[in-house]
Amino acid sequence: MEAPYVPFALLKSGRLNQRLVARLLRFWPARNIKKGGQLMGVDLLLLDEKSTLMQGSIHVHHLPVFQSLLVEGSLYAISGFEVTRSSTRFKLTDFHMSIRFTADTAMVRVEQSLCNIPTEHFRFRSYDQLLALGNTNSELPGMGVQRMLIHLRIERY
Repeated sequence: MEAPYVPFALLKSGRLNQRLVARLLRFWPARNIKKGGQLMGVDLLLLDEKSTLMQGSIHVHHLPVFQSLLVEGSLYAISGFEVTRSSTRFKLTDFHMSIRFTADTAMVRVEQSLCNIPTEHFRFRSYDQLLALGNTNSELPGMGVQRMLIHLRIERY
């Protein structure tokens, strides 16, 4: 009998027989800037039905197996992965775990009706927009009272 799908919060560290269903929100190449931008793999931002964000990664050696399967916004059943503690050097979410795809990982696109997982969990805002909202002493529109994680990308002009 197959193991049931588990929410991110119930994942255990290691290479156990765990299965999850997640929406792939975003993915992008991970490059080593110290080695001239050499491709190290792909980083993923995943969302489960409890609205928990988790980071995932696919090492460059495993990328040929998964690269054609990656479609932002799609739902996937994922199994055979390794669960590790999130890196403190490159942490995309406040969730304490991340997953690494291995040679044993299976990733299958599933129907939207399997789980009720939102297609978005964040908004892009410019620095000026955030500054304007921050100076009003009011909540961000549509956010209510909850914990929020903001990632800023700062560019030189």
